[in-house]
Amino acid sequence: MRAALSVSIRASLSRGGRRRGLLLIGVGVLSALCLLGSFAAASIKQHEARRTAAQQPVFGAPGDPGLGYTEVEEHVRGSRVRIVRLASEGSASGERTPLPPGLRALPEPGQVLVSPALADLMDRSSAVRKWFPGGRGDTLPRAAVGGAGELLAYVGVSPEELLSNDPRPVIGFEDGAGAESGFGWYPTMGCAAFLVLPGMALILTGGRFGRQIRSRRHAALRLIGMPPAQARLSAACDVALPVAVGALGAAVLWPFIQPYRLQLPITGRWLFGADARVSLPGSAAAVLFVTLLAAGLALASTRQRKRTVAPLRLASRARTSGPLVGSLFVLGLALLAVAWTRHQARDPFLWVAIVLLDCGLPGAATWVGQRLTRLLGLGEPGLVRLFAVRRLAADAPTLFRVAAMVGVAVFVVGASQPVSQIIALPNSTWIQEARSDGQDTVLSRATTLEAGPLNPRPTPKSIGISVSAIGLWGTKQQAADAPAGAALIATCPQLADLIGSKLSSCPGGRMTVHIDRSDGMPDEAPPAKTIVVRSTDRTTQHQLNLPKATVSWPFSDTDTPVDAFLVLPPDDPILQSLGHSGPFISAAYVRTKPTLEAWDEAQAWTVASSPAYRLENAYEGSEIADGTGAWVLLGLAAAAALTALGALFTVVDDNARRREWFPLRAIGVGRGRLVAVQLTEALYTSAITIGLASLASAFVTATYLRIGDEPLDTTVPYAVAALAGMGAVITVAGISSWSTLRKQERPRARRRAAGAPKAPAETISGP
Repeated sequence: MRAALSVSIRASLSRGGRRRGLLLIGVGVLSALCLLGSFAAASIKQHEARRTAAQQPVFGAPGDPGLGYTEVEEHVRGSRVRIVRLASEGSASGERTPLPPGLRALPEPGQVLVSPALADLMDRSSAVRKWFPGGRGDTLPRAAVGGAGELLAYVGVSPEELLSNDPRPVIGFEDGAGAESGFGWYPTMGCAAFLVLPGMALILTGGRFGRQIRSRRHAALRLIGMPPAQARLSAACDVALPVAVGALGAAVLWPFIQPYRLQLPITGRWLFGADARVSLPGSAAAVLFVTLLAAGLALASTRQRKRTVAPLRLASRARTSGPLVGSLFVLGLALLAVAWTRHQARDPFLWVAIVLLDCGLPGAATWVGQRLTRLLGLGEPGLVRLFAVRRLAADAPTLFRVAAMVGVAVFVVGASQPVSQIIALPNSTWIQEARSDGQDTVLSRATTLEAGPLNPRPTPKSIGISVSAIGLWGTKQQAADAPAGAALIATCPQLADLIGSKLSSCPGGRMTVHIDRSDGMPDEAPPAKTIVVRSTDRTTQHQLNLPKATVSWPFSDTDTPVDAFLVLPPDDPILQSLGHSGPFISAAYVRTKPTLEAWDEAQAWTVASSPAYRLENAYEGSEIADGTGAWVLLGLAAAAALTALGALFTVVDDNARRREWFPLRAIGVGRGRLVAVQLTEALYTSAITIGLASLASAFVTATYLRIGDEPLDTTVPYAVAALAGMGAVITVAGISSWSTLRKQERPRARRRAAGAPKAPAETISGP
């Protein structure tokens, strides 16, 4: 065993093996990074799930000491912003107030603690900064937020100001240790398709480096009497040792290359670097897997000669590919047909088909190329075509290797075109939808999630009109109960401006609301004929009977519904009799122009009036975009980059430097013809591989766009990718030919420079 390892180490450190060793170290680094990235994705999912679960409050019984807690959700540019208001209610027994995870102390009244992502958003957006008039406070640590991209704010308030609808205080927070941390089907499939499989393909590529030299060394070791097991161990170590060195280096450096926060390209997803750390067993498993796979592939690619070293031949024994190597490609096309027929959004058959086509393209191209090789020999083939046909028939898998890798990259570019087209589409925001419906202004409603009343501030210029709604109670309801209904405080002109249409009849004064609904739905019934109006502090109340006068307006499903069954004039005596505190305002209705600036200003006014507000309209919704396409595009880009690196490594290794060219040059074959042979091979292999890749990517594009009911914008990327791929294969062939012939001429140049005597010319002498 020592002899086998010694031979492998000496071969790797020799002059001819150093370049190959460096390439294999690079293969080990990249393949280990692919596995570590997959493990890191699972680790990130687990850490974020635990921290998110730990944020869930645990409520006690009413009257227990604890923490006042109210949470509201806002939306900014399609992202959710959570605003949590906290107030300590104290404890007579001296018990410690529960704290949210990651906080050492509760924020003081008026103090705001924001997550790192929200801090960045506030730095970029002046509208979001207006949400918190007191300014931004400290930044929350990693333990206090679910993920690096979470938009979260903790706002401290006094117990008197916080009036939660839930009378139960918070007595603690959940233990995130028991949170569900399953990786999920889509992330698992994505990591396997875009990281693990390309990493294994890199190892497969590295296992073929120096295959002919390794086979001859194995035969030579057997000739000198080395046992078969040790000879095979030496062949495996030729590849496994450099790969193991690279994998070990990647595993050691992985924890040190992670920043505190990083943003993934394309997706824009923020991550904590500490979440991406891989455990020691996981790192060891990645290094061991990469090393064993490299050793196994090295043994599989080493030819086992039993007795003698075979002489050098122009064409070695033919290496053919069976039809099974293209089965993955055919299966991928079949799944694409199934996805086309099913016509379902986010169909897993589509993503599995993309993976199978990506993995099966090299084998399918090689098999098709071997079957079509005879076409090159039709007619009267010249020397160039004859050599090309013989080489393709003898070792098609090797000659298709560079073209197959470039073809995979071309397929990835084509398959990612529809995804990138969908991502590049501008977001169909609610503002655009409102404008397309002909809305000059949009009606919005500000409500509260707390039991306390609203306290609206003076409206900004962007708000055309603002109408408040006061809470109404039934006579049998308690003062602490939530209002059963609402009454608008407005005059007839204000009502017309608010509704956005002329009122058929508006007698003024106190009026009962009637809505003309075209859908046949009945109006909201009042809680009773006699209703109660309360003051802001709920200490003063007055009763009034429903008026007989009515006001009606048409129902519109494109506007925010006005939930009120009564209208009171602003100078109504009952409002004046409630005292200095005024009526209990439960909602506010505003009209704004459908512009981003006006909405930002209205939203800032709403949140600044009270963080427990929520401003919404019939168009706004959540606008949370689906990020699946961006993740798929990122995975395809990673797979294409790894494939391109594999092709680059293959070019640097130079395909065993075409040693069969040396005897051809010795018998007088010109350099130009040898270059023409390789260019013919490159043109043939690239045409078949890139043709299959373009066909598959076109099928993927048609299926993806049919599922999304979108037309194809342009076919230029497909043509550019195909032409660039063929140009890359032909260019690589030309550079490789030049490098091989140049290396062949070096020994002759060195002999001439050293002054070696020329061989004497032969003379023919007669008898």
